[in-house]
Amino acid sequence: MQSTQIEKETIPSSWIKNGTLATGAASAHIAPNLFNLRFGAVITAPAANTAPVFIGDADVTTGNGFPLAAGATLILPIMELKDIYAVSAAAQTLNWLGY
Repeated sequence: MQSTQIEKETIPSSWIKNGTLATGAASAHIAPNLFNLRFGAVITAPAANTAPVFIGDADVTTGNGFPLAAGATLILPIMELKDIYAVSAAAQTLNWLGY
């Protein structure tokens, strides 16, 4: 029987950033400050949301963005969150974790 060893990488806790965004009818930065992420970000729409939140660039609208339904999660392999925006038809919340 052949065995395979999987290498695992441990990251320092100082690399982890997190935040919350209250969205609405105007698009807003998910994280307006510059965070130099090393691996990417996880963005979650809490289950308590009542409408989808749309993710995209500065021109995101409820008609052209990527819909994130209540309880859904999006993983983005990006280095910065400053160029990612969110918008929704009603006041909703997003949570994010970057690492």
